[in-house]
Parts: sequence; structure tokens; C-alpha cells
Amino acid sequence: MSRRSDIKLGFTLIELLVVLAMVSIIGLAIFTTLSNGIRIWQRLNQTVGQEDINIFFERIARELRNTFEFSTIRFSGENHQIAFAAFLTAPGVSKPQQSGIGQLVYYYDRASKQLIKEEKNYSQLYKGDSGAKQELLKQINSLEFSYYYYDQESREYLWLPVWQEDYLPLAVRIELEFDNGKQLENITRSIDLSLAQSRG
Repeated sequence: MSRRSDIKLGFTLIELLVVLAMVSIIGLAIFTTLSNGIRIWQRLNQTVGQEDINIFFERIARELRNTFEFSTIRFSGENHQIAFAAFLTAPGVSKPQQSGIGQLVYYYDRASKQLIKEEKNYSQLYKGDSGAKQELLKQINSLEFSYYYYDQESREYLWLPVWQEDYLPLAVRIELEFDNGKQLENITRSIDLSLAQSRG
């Protein structure tokens, strides 16, 4: 008999350990990549974050404080919508540039549970066209605006759910309810418009 027939075909223990180590490293790399991808996907699809809410409140507060009385663009408000005159800005190369007077409309779409901002320039308002829309917040359960004023007859300060006066209210209150991923959270902020009234 030759020596070749005595050799058994198979893998040695060292070969098996090397292959097992390589398969483990490749499996770990695949698992890490998929795990990170799933975390990023969950982060993108998560409920409204507190930072997004804070950015919204800062933005609308700045815009409301800079509103003014304008004869053809009235300040109007309903329970789920607010519209007011504003200086619109166009994106510039280094900083935003003022593009003229227009109207800002914030409204809550109950069907999609979104807060939407619409910018209409003066030309779009005159023609009755819709403006540029931007989705600000998603997965909002409720959003309500109310308007603060002084009632001359009763000599009291009151909150109204609808604003149809020819002048600016003293303040705007925004009540927002959203799901933070664990529970429903309510935030209420009041925005003082006394600066806007002093310019009007």
C-alpha cells in the first residue's frame, strides 16, 4: 500500500477554528451594520422630539413678535389656524435676504396630524394662489391657538378661540399635545405681542 491511502480526508482542528473565527468576525460586522441601520431608521421615524418642539416655538414667537398691522393683510386666527402679515425672507448665499411683505399661515391638519407653515408673498395673496408649504411637526395629536385681549365692557382680560378684530391681540397662546414615544405630553406657551402692537 502507498502512503497516500493512509491519509484521511478532513479538516484539522486548527483549520476549523480559523474558519469559525472568520465567520464570527464577518457575522459581527454584518450584525453591527444592520443594527446601526435599524437605529438610524428608528431615529428618523420616531415621534416628535423635544428639540423640534422648541425650534417651532422659537420660530413662531419670533415671527409673531415681528408681525405688524397692514391694511390688506389682516391678523386672523381660528382654533387650529393663525395668519398674519410678515416680512418674508428669501434664502441668500451668506444670509437670508428680505424679499418683501407677505402672509404667514400656520395651521394644523388633523387628518395627517401635522403642523404646516405656508408663506404667501403679496402677489400670491392678490391672485389667490397658494404659497410655499413646509411641514414643521409630525405626529401632533392636537394644536390649539387662543387670543388674549382686554374686553372694555367687562373690564377683564379674556382668551378667545377665534380672532376677527381689526387690531392685533395682546398675546397668542399655543397648546400642543404630542406623543413623545412613551406618553402624551402637553406644552402650552403664550407669546406676548406688545412689541408688535407698539409698531402698529
